[in-house]
Amino acid sequence: MAEASYSAPRPATRHRIALPLPIYHLFTEMPHRSLLRPALLCSQLLLPNPSTFHWNTIIRAYSSRHFPRESLNLFCKMRQKSTVPDAYTFQFMFKSCSLVGSTLEGQIVHALLVKHFPDCDTFVENSLVYMYVQLDSIDDSVIVLRLIDMKDVVSWTTIIEGLVKS
Repeated sequence: MAEASYSAPRPATRHRIALPLPIYHLFTEMPHRSLLRPALLCSQLLLPNPSTFHWNTIIRAYSSRHFPRESLNLFCKMRQKSTVPDAYTFQFMFKSCSLVGSTLEGQIVHALLVKHFPDCDTFVENSLVYMYVQLDSIDDSVIVLRLIDMKDVVSWTTIIEGLVKS
């Protein structure tokens, strides 16, 4: 009786993917090697003229994954390409400014909000109050709160949290 012989499958050979040199350097020289960063960099490279929605998606991903500096840099690139931000853009930017801890950048983004949207909705105003609270700029958060026409529970909770924290 012949014994059945079993041979292990051969390991798959690795194929090198040829990337153009500039893209290759973007991936190899990144300080944080997560899956998010390469995906976002690819999306930036593949969209020659991104819309505000595309910019917001990438900016939000960076700020949600705690890469706020990258989202602020993308906001600058967005403005350089003459893409007009919308209300969502500013919500993401306020979050990024609070994560970075930069009151000056927060004030600059606030000024741009006033320039583009003098009459913004309560959601954006609440995120602005929250940013100033997170930056320990309680006076500025109180000023913004006073300017909100339709204060809601979030407005009051955010300012109370800031006053308790300070």
